[in-house]
Amino acid sequence: MSQISLASLATLPFRAALTALRRVTVRQAVLFLGIAAASLVLAYVIAQLTQFETVNGAYPESGWLEGLQSVVLLVAIVVLGVAAARFRSELYAVAVTAGFFTLFLLIRETPQCTSRFYDGGVCLNEPWKVITAVLWTLGLIALLIVKRIDWPDRVEELRLFWVWPALASFLFLVTGETAEQLHFLTTEEMLELAAYINLLLFSFALNLWPGLFDPQRGERA
Repeated sequence: MSQISLASLATLPFRAALTALRRVTVRQAVLFLGIAAASLVLAYVIAQLTQFETVNGAYPESGWLEGLQSVVLLVAIVVLGVAAARFRSELYAVAVTAGFFTLFLLIRETPQCTSRFYDGGVCLNEPWKVITAVLWTLGLIALLIVKRIDWPDRVEELRLFWVWPALASFLFLVTGETAEQLHFLTTEEMLELAAYINLLLFSFALNLWPGLFDPQRGERA
């Protein structure tokens, strides 16, 4: 297996960003922008439809919108798992890693049973959250070892298409956290839902149009 030079690790984030910018195609850019815009619009519509359940300007932990966030993440994990089973090379690594972080988002969205904001429904106490995270991390390592992936010698040879949908979800989440600090709690939940829908739609696109991201279509396992 070829290895990326350790000497290049210091500049890796900058080189990866430049490579992602240079390698993105017009079709990919249109797809990613469309997915991000659709996610935001859909999240806004859902937030408006569930406005009735807000209490003191906030959504309840066991409400419709919070529950939908968890469902979206759970479905995304399943869809990414399907992609991981279908493909190899960079597509496999992207699906497995995205599924890994999606589970952490799901754990984050699951309220603690002892929380003062918890008023029924699915919950998970802190020790079990830690245990689940550790087991999932070990599972990720195992999954990346099971299938041999021939990584290129240079960062510039990676496709890095996943940077853009990941960046869109990240920006939604960061903006949502900022809204929470400013006490715009409904806006925070809406932006979180947009981030999760964006991830779900990307996972579907990865399965439906693999050739758009990898000309070799991920090489079937």
